[in-house]
Amino acid sequence: MKKIAPLLLCLMLVMTASISISDEPMDDDYTEVALPGIIYATVNETVNVSIYITPQNNTYIDTVAVDNLYFTAGTLEETDFEYGNLFTQTTITYPPEVNNTSGEIDKILWGSSENTSSPGYLCYISFKAKSVGIAYVNLTLSGIGVACDGNPLPKIITSNCTIHIASSQPPVIFNPSPSNGEENVSVDIPNFNVQISDPDGDNFQWSIEISGGVNNSSANDTDGTKFAWFWDYLEYNKKYTVWVNVTENTPSALTANAVYNFTTGNNTPPTVELIYPENLTDYLSVYNTIFNCTVTDSGPEDLTVKFYINDTVSEVVGIVNNASDGVVNFNLDSLGGSWWLTHYVTHSWYVTVDDGVSTVQSETWTFFTSAAPDINEDRVVNYLDVSSLVAHYLLQGFLPGEIGEDIIEDGIVNYLDVSSLVAHYLNTY
Repeated sequence: MKKIAPLLLCLMLVMTASISISDEPMDDDYTEVALPGIIYATVNETVNVSIYITPQNNTYIDTVAVDNLYFTAGTLEETDFEYGNLFTQTTITYPPEVNNTSGEIDKILWGSSENTSSPGYLCYISFKAKSVGIAYVNLTLSGIGVACDGNPLPKIITSNCTIHIASSQPPVIFNPSPSNGEENVSVDIPNFNVQISDPDGDNFQWSIEISGGVNNSSANDTDGTKFAWFWDYLEYNKKYTVWVNVTENTPSALTANAVYNFTTGNNTPPTVELIYPENLTDYLSVYNTIFNCTVTDSGPEDLTVKFYINDTVSEVVGIVNNASDGVVNFNLDSLGGSWWLTHYVTHSWYVTVDDGVSTVQSETWTFFTSAAPDINEDRVVNYLDVSSLVAHYLLQGFLPGEIGEDIIEDGIVNYLDVSSLVAHYLNTY
């Protein structure tokens, strides 16, 4: 198709940012120009400007040149330039000359060996919003803007837009727990936590790293409290450093960083108090099997509690693993009957508690067990005990007897118990 001269075009300057408002097109016999209106951006945000060309009235074009493109220096800074998709074949393009000091871009020129009547983008320009204020981008296409068969565009076409640049505030990190510089921090606290907020309401990514290997992060989050869990990681009497990093998920990618430290306290040894059998108990039944104590510990560790029970010739050790604060019980029956209290003997007992760091020992208590043959518990085995046992035997026969009268501890009182007691009375027992 033959080219029409003079060839005409319509220039549309389109800017892409968070908000873009376009005015209605203004038509004449040759061109259509659409103004982009007002653009809102924030400091450090990237603002993308696209120059859009629309040939009118079946016009074919093969060359586009921009006389001048001015922008507000100091408020805007050009960061990138790329030719667009207006032509499919390129004969000549010039790398533009950018002057950020004066706010000018020269030599935007694109010529093609094939003409086109289809609209498209001449180029894409990226600016960085440098400071708060109102910025402008102004474009002029003059007589050399579009040419065909050597005929220039017969009129000057201008377009401009306004950019309102507001302050963009970075995220805020505050209220760490433990607090910065805190000492004597308990090793059983569950986590480190800190609050993160973005004044502009932007989403952000964050990370928490604690010296020694504990960390946590999120790639897309909003305001709130963020955690890094310890899971029994902390050690006693140790200083820890915490690094918190936040980056907005916005083109400006504003960041916030904070470094905190805290120190854990020394280990507080557990405590132990004996409960039963009470100290200096007399005539404790040899059938007693329960021993208990109260333990307390400030740390998160499981406790190992050992009960040491002694008579004159032997000792038994009962172990309770994975104990926690409170009353700890030990039952002699747990030993399977391999050890029992001895008749008529002073016993001693004490307890040790181990929290994995420290071991403490209770005071030692004593108790005196009753003698099996001492029926009336006067600490003397004589005819009175024999008389008592015989009387019981004659009255109840093979019925179950009282514990003190069941000398051989077979569950019944009979002649065997009488024989045993008499033998003891004659000093042959």
